[in-house]
Amino acid sequence: MRIPAVVVLTVIVAGSLLSGCGDKDGRVLRSGGSFVLVGASGETRKLPHANITGRVSIVGDCLGIQGATIDGATVIWPHGTKITADDPLTIDVPSLGSLRVGDYVGGLGDQFVNHRPGEEYLDYLPKGIDRVPSGCHRNQVIAFYP
Repeated sequence: MRIPAVVVLTVIVAGSLLSGCGDKDGRVLRSGGSFVLVGASGETRKLPHANITGRVSIVGDCLGIQGATIDGATVIWPHGTKITADDPLTIDVPSLGSLRVGDYVGGLGDQFVNHRPGEEYLDYLPKGIDRVPSGCHRNQVIAFYP
């Protein structure tokens, strides 16, 4: 029994497309009026890391951290983070699990401080995110690693 060339070609093309699937870029997710920034796959720390501890909070319009080691920062959560509930805003973070607004969290972070209001973090933002949403804390952004 011979398999028609069209069938073989279709299987090869479909397999190629599927192997290329998988969102590796960073993204901005939306939950109601809030945003969740998610890092790109395979990103490495760009600056010396620091211990970050605090409570998951809405900082401006973004999901961030507020606490003893950080005074209200927008967070770029690890690649693969997903929103699992809107009220209260709850995310699932790879290697960490479920976090919702008010939960205590600790990990490592790279802190990006912008001393010129209105400037973007184009050199630091994950591939796929071209700007911090306007209602979010832009002067302090951290990449968080559990």
